[in-house]
Amino acid sequence: MSALVRCGEAPAAELVLERMKAMHEEKSRGSVLRATGWMPEEPAGHGNGEGKRAGAKQGWREIRALGQLLKSAAVATANDEGARRAVQAWTPIAPDAYSYRILVAHHAVTTGDLGRVTVLLGEMVARGLEVRREVYFHLFRGFERHGGRTCTLWTGARLEGTWTGYLEGWDKEKERMSKERREREGKSQCGKQEKRPSRELAGGNSEAFGMNGTLARVVLKAFSQCVGRERTMEVWECIRDRWKEPPEGDLETARTALVKLFPDMRREQGWKER
Repeated sequence: MSALVRCGEAPAAELVLERMKAMHEEKSRGSVLRATGWMPEEPAGHGNGEGKRAGAKQGWREIRALGQLLKSAAVATANDEGARRAVQAWTPIAPDAYSYRILVAHHAVTTGDLGRVTVLLGEMVARGLEVRREVYFHLFRGFERHGGRTCTLWTGARLEGTWTGYLEGWDKEKERMSKERREREGKSQCGKQEKRPSRELAGGNSEAFGMNGTLARVVLKAFSQCVGRERTMEVWECIRDRWKEPPEGDLETARTALVKLFPDMRREQGWKER
C-alpha cells in the first residue's frame, strides 16, 4: 500500500484496503461456519477469528517479528501444499494500524479530504486499533497544510478537538506506564527483577504517545496556521509543562520552529542562537 501511494496510485491502495477487509470478513464467517459444523475445522491454532483485536496493541517490533516469521514459514512450506495452506489460514488478513496510517497520511497531507480521514479513523476505532502518535502527526500536518484558508474544513475548532484527543491519549498512556512501573517496583521488592517494557522510553514518553521535536514543530505550525500566535504560545506552554526532560536536540527543533513562526521569540525568551 505504501508503495502504491508513493507511485501516485492511491486509488489502488484504497482497493487493497477494501480487499483486506473483505477477505477478513470472509475468513471470520468461515470461523462461524466451522463452529456450527458447516465447514471443516482448520488446523489447531490457525484460526483468525481474533485477528481484529489481536493487532490492536502491536508495535513495530511485533509487526517486524510477524513478518520475519511469515518469511520463514514461506520458505519452510514451499514444497508442502498442506502446510502452506495451514500457514495461509493462520496469516492475519485484517488491516492493521499501519495500513490505515498510510491512507490517513495520504488524505490528510496530499488530498486534504477530511471526510475520508474521518471515515478511516472511525474504522480504526471500530476495529480496536490504537490511534497512536504517528497518526496524530499526520493529522496535525493536515491542519498545517490545509488550515487557515477560506471555506476549509480544517478549522481551528477541529484542530482543538484533535489536540484534546492527543492529550487524552497521552494522559492514558502515562497512567498505564505509571501503573506498570508500580507493579514492577512491587515485584522487585519481592525479589523478582523485570526489565522496562519496550514501549516505555525516556522522558515519560512511549512508542504510542509522547512528544518529540518533529511532532512539536508540526503542532506549533498547525496552531499558528489555523488559530494564531496567542493560542500557539499557550499550546507551547502546555507542551513544555508535559514534556519532561526533553533531549536538547528535540527542544531546539521546537524552538527553531517558533522562531521561524515568530521571529521576535528568540529575543523575548532569551534563547541563544545556534
